Amino acid sequence: MLRFSPFSADLAPYFDSINREWIETMFALEPVDEQVISSPQTSIIDQGGHI
Repeated sequence: MLRFSPFSADLAPYFDSINREWIETMFALEPVDEQVISSPQTSIIDQGGHI
């Protein structure tokens, strides 16, 4: 069963590791990627985005 959960700070490390893995596998991790995945609250959520 697929379940969607709202973003919470305790999920941030999982967001980082999942995104880091696929970006490094398929692309090159760039500085902007590093900023977004290491700081999702500031880079995405606080800007009105959703994860």
